[in-house]
Amino acid sequence: MAIQLLTIEGLKYLWGRVRFRDLLAAGSYDEFTPWYQINGINGNKSFPSGHTAGAGMSYLLMFMPYLSKNKNKSCAVCFLMALIYTSAVAYTRLVMGAHYLSDVTAGGLISFTIVIIAVAIFDKRSAKKLNLS
Repeated sequence: MAIQLLTIEGLKYLWGRVRFRDLLAAGSYDEFTPWYQINGINGNKSFPSGHTAGAGMSYLLMFMPYLSKNKNKSCAVCFLMALIYTSAVAYTRLVMGAHYLSDVTAGGLISFTIVIIAVAIFDKRSAKKLNLS
């Protein structure tokens, strides 16, 4: 979770993307920038979405099947629960005008990727322990 937090916050400061609702409030779209354009530290922090990334940490539920005997069935349920929750948070961020679709997509994907890497490391370490026994 610490890696995810540092990654998201670092990218937010580096990207400096203006929020959609701030553009609406200003009445001008002159400050709009595409998701791939790095603007530097300027006080704006729309990209990537921290709320969606935080919700994406619910993918850590995918570790729960390791505590169960029905690993395959439980894994799918845990994944779907996390996907639904993360998608709901992303949707609310869009509706509130706090983010663009690219912001919430990037936030969710970053968290999902970090969790997948953590699961792979856990699997690898578990396999090594089983082989040593």
